Amino acid sequence: MAKFFDSFDIVIRLSDILGSNKTYDLILDNIYRARRTLSSADMVKLYDQEYACRIKKHAVVKKLGPFEINYYNEFVFDYLDARKNKSASILDIGCGSGELSLALAFIGYDVHGIDSSEHAIQNALEKRDKYSFAKTPSFESRDVLSIDGEYDYIVLSDVIEHLSLNESQKMLQKCRTLLSENGELLIHTPNGRATRYSSEYRILYLISSYFKRLIKRPERSLDDLKSAYYMQMHINVMGPTQLKKLLKRNGFRKLVFHFRSPDYRTSYKYIDSMICHDMGVICR
Repeated sequence: MAKFFDSFDIVIRLSDILGSNKTYDLILDNIYRARRTLSSADMVKLYDQEYACRIKKHAVVKKLGPFEINYYNEFVFDYLDARKNKSASILDIGCGSGELSLALAFIGYDVHGIDSSEHAIQNALEKRDKYSFAKTPSFESRDVLSIDGEYDYIVLSDVIEHLSLNESQKMLQKCRTLLSENGELLIHTPNGRATRYSSEYRILYLISSYFKRLIKRPERSLDDLKSAYYMQMHINVMGPTQLKKLLKRNGFRKLVFHFRSPDYRTSYKYIDSMICHDMGVICR
């Protein structure tokens, strides 16, 4: 079996042969088997060809002048928008096509965005050059390990799940050295404890997969297959316990977790940690 499916056309052809349910299960099983052998380098082609197109379709939750904030960028944007010092410096790691970086620059921040995808950076530069900013944001295709300087905030908005555990550890160590004395690392990432991913509770995934095979289920839709296909990009989905240990091991001691979903949330943090698809973390 291939490490991952690098074209959605392959998924469609498999679905015609096996049926959509078996194809969906095959993709997820393959993800869990392959995750430990993959790195971000394996994902660049898939990102350029497929994933970036999906990001453009994410639901817009607010508009800021000519710029749009989608659900996945909302946590970081709202946190920084509420800060008093909007002239602070920001390093946006994995900035993609610059949606969040440009919005933060629009409200006054001094933003530098980096991404491994040259295609994404080119898009960010083209967008930037259409507008004027008090402090023009900069973008480059570059590895964070080669970055120097000091930043008041470092942003990892839906990035860490695309890196291997080893890559994540090296990046967090580097982030620690790049932050100013009172600087903060802001993370948004899928919540691996939630049923949707279950990486923190692998046994639950295995049990649910077994019973799903025993009962007759409606055939999966095309959107379900697309969701599973894009989930391949998430090679390191962690639950809050795993992420907390990783952050503390790399020098971040003060952590505040926020659990969130587009559609629901309770008044109980532990329940939210079990059911909410995403989490934001403020780290010092």
